[in-house]
Amino acid sequence: VSTQSTWEAVVSTQSTWEESEYQVELVKHIYEDRIIFQFNVQNTLEDQLLTNVSVEIEFDGETLEEEMVVEIAQLPCGEEIGRCYVVAQRAEGEFTIDPMEAKLKFIVKDAEAENPEFEEGYDDEYELNNVEVLESGFIKEAYDINHLQFKKRWKGFGSDGHLKKYSLAISTLQEAVDAVVKLVGLTPVENCNVVEDGAESHVINMAGRFIGGILILARALFLLDKSGGGVTLKIAARSEEQPLCELVTGSIR
Repeated sequence: VSTQSTWEAVVSTQSTWEESEYQVELVKHIYEDRIIFQFNVQNTLEDQLLTNVSVEIEFDGETLEEEMVVEIAQLPCGEEIGRCYVVAQRAEGEFTIDPMEAKLKFIVKDAEAENPEFEEGYDDEYELNNVEVLESGFIKEAYDINHLQFKKRWKGFGSDGHLKKYSLAISTLQEAVDAVVKLVGLTPVENCNVVEDGAESHVINMAGRFIGGILILARALFLLDKSGGGVTLKIAARSEEQPLCELVTGSIR
């Protein structure tokens, strides 16, 4: 599979519970025109040899469309990690992707047989956690922007941008800041995400680079609602690409 450029963002999540008999980790390699879903699979059942292991993802065919599937030939029980892949093409301009159902599919063979790989076995499948691709997955962190550079770039982008207001059902400012930083995928400038003890408000500046290296900036004001017990958030984003501003401010959910 070839990609249009070397731009890549990598995001890892767990696809099964820790107690599951099949341990699956999902690593998403996000490129400009496609996403490669890498599933790291471990078999913990001693009496089973798994063959023809693959993952089936329910794509909608509009935002993402399956291009290729690479399966694991065989996976015995133990520490060995097998890797299977699903490659999907992404429609141009589509960055908001609904959660997708996924299942692990394989043939089960008796690992205690004399030659288990030659056993006929039977088809089986295992439901995985939904596959999610958040807007933040298309953004790389930007640690090279300091406060002075941020102010200069912020002013240079003009006042177009996009502003949105939220009421967050979160009890503390620090928890609210941490949650928002994780959701938008931007980097707090010079560790400005640390809230002082007893503060009733806090402002953070954030920076990141979207697909293709496009710089995007955001400023977020957090106000503690002492009467309602929540936090009010006002977040503004600016970039040379206006749709990206709306994408970032709309990623809080």
